[in-house]
Amino acid sequence: PHDSIAVRKELLVATRHILATDFREGFFKHVDIFLDEKQLVGTSRGAGDSLRPLAYSLLAEVVHHVRLMLTMAQLSKAVHLFSRNVHDASLPLTVQTTSIRLLMNLVEGIYHKHNQDQDKVGAAQVINQQAGSAAAAAAEASEKGRKLLVRILDTFVRKFGTLKEYTKKLCEARKQDKHDDPSLLLEFMPFRSGSLSDIVIDITKEINDCKQLIKTLI
Repeated sequence: PHDSIAVRKELLVATRHILATDFREGFFKHVDIFLDEKQLVGTSRGAGDSLRPLAYSLLAEVVHHVRLMLTMAQLSKAVHLFSRNVHDASLPLTVQTTSIRLLMNLVEGIYHKHNQDQDKVGAAQVINQQAGSAAAAAAEASEKGRKLLVRILDTFVRKFGTLKEYTKKLCEARKQDKHDDPSLLLEFMPFRSGSLSDIVIDITKEINDCKQLIKTLI
């Protein structure tokens, strides 16, 4: 059930432990289910707020393991989802950093898929069977791959612009000791998925997380 938050959380934690074993291959054929947010997180508001960080971290692990086996449609869905997460201020910076790492790894998957399509075109031309349709399909896949790579690059560039303003405010707040007054934090601190207590964020930790995120981008 979508409102069974505790059960969903236990399942996500258990699944993540399984991914650390050799039994993880059993999940690979169900990657489309993992990429469906309604199935992974649920539709209730409470489930979304409390489960999203854990769910996206789990999804990142699954996609990382199968990145070279994904179809272009699956790659497109993964790029769209994790590009959105990079700019989602309601997610912790650690999850945003994980999303950035995965997008970098997906570049390899997109390139691998492009090479596979080119090999299919070459094989079709050799046997002179359906070479025209194969070439057209490969050209279409190549164009999709190019758009995905541009999307990833655009995501990284735009994130630098967002961090420029956010880190500036964080440094000003720490310098002026504003972190002693939680009410002042709410002026620019994003709400993070989880309990209401997460609204007040440790500025020192937030700055360290920003540094790690920037290092990942670079």
